[in-house]
Amino acid sequence: MLSCLVNGIAAQVVAADERALLYGDGLFETLAVRQGQAEFIDYHLQRLRVGCECLALDFDSWQSLQDDIDVLSRRHPDAAIKVILSRTVGNRGYQIEPRQAVTRIISTHALPAWPQNYAETGIRIRICDLRLSIQPQLAGIKHLNRLEQVLARAEWQNEYQEGLLLDYNGRLVEASMSNIFLVHESGLVTPSLQDCGVAGVMRSVIIELAEQLGIACRIQPLSTDMLDTHHELFVCNSLIGIWPVVALESRCQYRIGATTRALQQALSECDKTQRGQWRRI
Repeated sequence: MLSCLVNGIAAQVVAADERALLYGDGLFETLAVRQGQAEFIDYHLQRLRVGCECLALDFDSWQSLQDDIDVLSRRHPDAAIKVILSRTVGNRGYQIEPRQAVTRIISTHALPAWPQNYAETGIRIRICDLRLSIQPQLAGIKHLNRLEQVLARAEWQNEYQEGLLLDYNGRLVEASMSNIFLVHESGLVTPSLQDCGVAGVMRSVIIELAEQLGIACRIQPLSTDMLDTHHELFVCNSLIGIWPVVALESRCQYRIGATTRALQQALSECDKTQRGQWRRI
């Protein structure tokens, strides 16, 4: 960790009975900062606001949060910023107290050192054994309970770069740290997230870029059979951008097609301070 602010004050410790630690009671966002600019911050803040509504977090220090991000972006112009909102210390037990305060924790970290060739020559992925629980009330938001992703990522070492996650109905939802798009002749298709999964900021950005390029995008439930019938796939998140997929275990091989390359190019050239619409579903 490079720097950390807790409620706007330089610190690297929080109370041991903070509810984020006791119950995972809170939210987080991970933003890329490049050349001193926090990328797609409007989308991140939209998701954070929706998450606060879902969890009934009584947070109203939005300008202070923005100021913290600005301070750390100037201090570390090429970094990853993690924002955590935690319901603060209260009475022991699950019950939420009226207007219980929220602790904001903003930290900066070195950008992950993934090989550049992942974006250029593609990655290999697998289907994870773990299945995602179905919980529509939490679907889309980025809450602090990430044990499913931790257990999924423990299923492989370095032979793959990502793992696909299915729900208990066998539907394709997302990957362990990213969202997935399939490319077909008439455009893009990406899984519906109405029951579970994280609606990534980059997912929303790509849907908007596709619209600008005249590429249609459908959001719908997807079966794993569609992995066999599509020949172009990519995964995405706010830190990696777009990684083409070239192989699903030994089951399928994929090409890196013109659609993926066009979206990579559009992403590299777009205004990353732009306002847009974060899509939850």
